[in-house]
Amino acid sequence: RLRGVGARARLTPGPRARVDTIEASPDHADLAERLLAKKGLAKRIRVLRGRAAEVLPALRGPYDVVFLDGDWWEYPSYVSHLVHLTRPGSIVVTANLFTLFTEWGQEFGGKDHARRYLRAMVRHPRFRTYITRGEWHAYSVRV
Repeated sequence: RLRGVGARARLTPGPRARVDTIEASPDHADLAERLLAKKGLAKRIRVLRGRAAEVLPALRGPYDVVFLDGDWWEYPSYVSHLVHLTRPGSIVVTANLFTLFTEWGQEFGGKDHARRYLRAMVRHPRFRTYITRGEWHAYSVRV
């Protein structure tokens, strides 16, 4: 049984896949639920409302895939939750880190938090973290 958390995880194939996606914006959560119902996916994909820092502690894993593409300010607080929500072999994908490694988007806030999160994941004994050049995503494999 494949389980994932994150907006992109809904792209996971397979009729038995279950997905939780976290949405802080009530309007976006409403829209997501309407679209999922329209596509017949509402039973497989749950829209969890609130900020990830508030929602993650209440989740029960393990998840096979966790996709992060949210508020960098909160990322450092996710690390301990990611340990509890994953199992050996799980993958945490941290997307859109290009502004940390390129000249583009230098005005974006929260970069120090994203760097602190990445350092924590790279140094964490339960994860092996790899950053893909060009895409600038981090892939952390739970060991």
